Amino acid sequence: MKKLYYIAIMVIVGLSFSTAFGGYIFQEKSTTEMTTPMGTNLSTDYSTIYIDKGKIKSINSSDSSGVILRIDKGMLYFVDYAKKTYQEAPVSEIKAMTKSIMGGDSPRMKEAMKDLPKEQQDMMKDMMAKMFSPMSVSKTKETKSILGHKCDKYSISRNGKEVMEIWAAEDLGMGDEYLQFLEMISPGENNMFSEFNKIKGMTMESEMVMDIIGGMKSKNNTVMTDVKETKINPDEFEIPSGFKKEKSDLSKMLKH
Repeated sequence: MKKLYYIAIMVIVGLSFSTAFGGYIFQEKSTTEMTTPMGTNLSTDYSTIYIDKGKIKSINSSDSSGVILRIDKGMLYFVDYAKKTYQEAPVSEIKAMTKSIMGGDSPRMKEAMKDLPKEQQDMMKDMMAKMFSPMSVSKTKETKSILGHKCDKYSISRNGKEVMEIWAAEDLGMGDEYLQFLEMISPGENNMFSEFNKIKGMTMESEMVMDIIGGMKSKNNTVMTDVKETKINPDEFEIPSGFKKEKSDLSKMLKH
């Protein structure tokens, strides 16, 4: 959930909220099933998300790592609350890195592919292009109740294949924070997530399936377990006093 692509997905599936009602704190359970030729591995993460106007913070309870997004400052912070350290990066730098990864031009991609035959290099670049290709969102007629809220189901497709489903509660409203974030990080003029402005309300549950190279497949289910509307102390979105700033290393940061 901490890689750049998944951070973007997290914003889509978890942060469609209305800032008109003040801040929100919610609990989230995320289960990932990774299938490889060697078998299947299941992992579960629990996160606490703080949301307020122009500010988002996510803390993973399993390893005390956190991500603070300051849309108002155009900055993203990766915080290790256990080690009391943090790194920071302008969103513009992350956008540039995403663009280079998409084009297969990043140093890491070049290093990983340098010894591969041209056919395999082309296959890798094609896979990256498909991973970041535009999505299509359509609202279905299905509904269900989650935490007492009526949720509408949305189907998200890429290249004609459904890759995600989202259940959103329209009565909780919809803000523009997640759209602002996606606009900030999406490379080029074509926002690969522009279709998501069709989703009305807070996303209460989502399921995403990704095909990975080598026959591997990832399936992630994320569901809200608690939602609370409340006034949030502005200090929640600041780096705690005494935390040591580490040199920014985007490639290292995006591994976490």
